[in-house]
Amino acid sequence: MDGHLGRTAVVVENKKIDLYGRRGSVREAREIFDAIADKNAYSWVLMLCAYSRNGLVREAKLVFDGMPEHTIVSRNAMLVAFAQNGFVDDAQRLFDSMPWRDIVSWNSLLAAYAKLGQIHTAELLFRLMPDRNLVTWNSLLSAFAKRGNALEARRMFSAMPQWDLFSWNSLLAAVAQLGHIESVKTIFDRMPERDGVSWNSILNLFCQTGYIHHAETLFEQMPQHNLVSWTLMLVANAQLGHLRKTKSLWLKMPQRDLVSWTTMINACVAHGDFAEAKRLFDDMPQRDSVSQTAMVAAYAQCGHLDLATRLLQDMPRHNLLCWNAILAATAAEGRISRASQIFEEMPEQDIVSWSTMLSAYAQNGLLDEAKQTFGLMPQHNSTSSTAMLASYAQHKQLRESKVLFDNMLERDVVSWTAMLAAYAHNGHVRHSERLFESLPERDTICWSAMLAALVQNGLYLEAFVVFDEMKMAGSIDKVCFVSILIACSQGGKVSTAKSLFVSMSLDFGFQPSKQHYCCMIDVFGRAGHLENAQDLVANMPYVPDSIQWRCLFGASRSKNDAQHGASVAREIIGLEKEHSASYELFANLIRL
Repeated sequence: MDGHLGRTAVVVENKKIDLYGRRGSVREAREIFDAIADKNAYSWVLMLCAYSRNGLVREAKLVFDGMPEHTIVSRNAMLVAFAQNGFVDDAQRLFDSMPWRDIVSWNSLLAAYAKLGQIHTAELLFRLMPDRNLVTWNSLLSAFAKRGNALEARRMFSAMPQWDLFSWNSLLAAVAQLGHIESVKTIFDRMPERDGVSWNSILNLFCQTGYIHHAETLFEQMPQHNLVSWTLMLVANAQLGHLRKTKSLWLKMPQRDLVSWTTMINACVAHGDFAEAKRLFDDMPQRDSVSQTAMVAAYAQCGHLDLATRLLQDMPRHNLLCWNAILAATAAEGRISRASQIFEEMPEQDIVSWSTMLSAYAQNGLLDEAKQTFGLMPQHNSTSSTAMLASYAQHKQLRESKVLFDNMLERDVVSWTAMLAAYAHNGHVRHSERLFESLPERDTICWSAMLAALVQNGLYLEAFVVFDEMKMAGSIDKVCFVSILIACSQGGKVSTAKSLFVSMSLDFGFQPSKQHYCCMIDVFGRAGHLENAQDLVANMPYVPDSIQWRCLFGASRSKNDAQHGASVAREIIGLEKEHSASYELFANLIRL
């Protein structure tokens, strides 16, 4: 009777070991294991599995080595521990040393090779197996699916003597990676049964391919939703910029994880709602490096660099993405000295860090610093090479631009545009045209660069032709209006300039910037329409600065209009009281 009670107690304690192991409470499982006076074989195997399930392979091996005897069950348990945790060489050695093997042994080793992507070895093992079951076939089928090898997955599926739901889901996942919606729908419709994995596979395909309306319809048809389903819809709408729909989904979600919280924060940041992003971040029940990085980037983007830096310092591990976000925001504000200091303080730098610093120097006209940074970079990519090319172009160093351009291993439309600008800056506009004609693709930026090149070199009639071609190609942006208004100013085309200025907002939906108003002031001033120019300065939806007033003053002086000139000079002096050069304006008026 006592022996029976003892065996019953061991069974109960074994169940506790298994339960704690599955929950991840390995310490508690070990305490129960150590307290069992008369351990049986299953006690040892369950303790080994508890360690293995939680990634503690070394501890699992110590349990295995301490077993009073090894059976096929214990050897298979250790083999599974090695296989599931990526120790394929150890798994192979144990497999080779086993006195005899069953199908679990073969399947475990096959799964180890398949999990690591060693498909060729897994296939060879598959052919050598004395016996196979559904687990065997599914292991290899799943390996093909995870590698996106839809052809081999289809071949394997067709050769299988039987299928289960796992088989169908693996095939569905393999074909879905190809993006073939009709093929996936055909497989989905053929499935004798479906589970959440099946529905989520096709839902994910619709989301990734941008078929959001199909995804929404499917989402409504799903018999039930899990966290994956909700998160797929949330991420898809956030990536498409549908903030209202994203918020609606967020509020309806029955549960949330780190991915959904971080997605919602990023959606708010993308729409400039930094206050809401901060509120969400503060409300998060837990945070990881991804959510913290999102918030650091949000602070950096809205100019709160001190808050971004403070949050970075509070993080348990300093994330390189966070450092890069702070570095980029500091450089964007033109604080080059501080950006350089941050760059030096970074625990490590990657190609993004180096390229950010290089671009900062290049965009602020610091050619020597840009050259030094470019030379010190451990590697170059198209971004860094293009930044250096643009810096050379800005300083009219055509030879260096050409050498760098010719030696670039890969070029994108930005690098081609930078080379085009280099020719234009040096007066070789025909070279710019030939380069423009040979571009493998053209976007709005390269069209604008070609237009600016023509205007810069005084080819105003040709600039108008290119501008018309841009309209036909649908490649119009705000920048090209600056160039064409300059062309109007230089060519004395007042009525054309007025029409274009009005067309900006009416036909193209662009709100004129202060730079566009400055161009129109120059158009009126050069044409001698000083009253129109002064009215524009007074009534534009921006506070005039010294640039607009100086532009008007230059026009007044060129037209020998002392009255307007004196009025404008007073405005400039009011804005620049501390600059002695402002008072020289009155001296210039004397010469009118």
